[in-house]
Amino acid sequence: MTITRREVTIGIFGIIIGVLGMVSYGLTHTRELERTLTSERMMSEAAFVVLAEQADRIEVIPESTASVRDCDHRARYEELLSRLPTLLRAERSELDVLFASCGDYHARLKAYYADRLNSSALGYAVLRAHHDIVFSSRPEQRNAEIAMFALARTERSRADDLYMLVRLQQEMNDVYAGRATRSLDEVMQDARAVEKRLSENDAAADAVRDDINHK
Repeated sequence: MTITRREVTIGIFGIIIGVLGMVSYGLTHTRELERTLTSERMMSEAAFVVLAEQADRIEVIPESTASVRDCDHRARYEELLSRLPTLLRAERSELDVLFASCGDYHARLKAYYADRLNSSALGYAVLRAHHDIVFSSRPEQRNAEIAMFALARTERSRADDLYMLVRLQQEMNDVYAGRATRSLDEVMQDARAVEKRLSENDAAADAVRDDINHK
């Protein structure tokens, strides 16, 4: 069977049309994939910012109440704590009990947010990694990811310091009750150091949040 030049030309033209069609199809779906990844990344970043602001305020939200429960005697606990140096013996005993149920609530809530921020940062990192596998990496996305993990670590440090403050408040109560092994000055010195760290970490967290907001 003899193939004419015209048939060869038509065949080549058909192949070219087919290749161009596949290239066009691939480019269209590639652009759609990039738009999808970009949209999901932006939503992930926006959700992180909202969560970071809630963490800064240690805000009570419906999701947090399911995981972190406050005590039933918050007002009484705060009232006794505000009068720590002048409490009566019975009140000190009452405060001892309330420390167990009320004392670490804000620390636990801060820890809850630190865990959620870390999980959110991990989700963002997965989206960024998927984008970089197919498309060229972008420094601003990598920088945003680094900032997110830095903020999660800072909030974890703040949670640890809040736990420490509660322990120091308990120790102060022991000092006033005459049952402590350390002096009030020693306990207060530790408390000032913790409060200084909290202030420094608060400023660091504010700087990171501002950095993420302006990316």
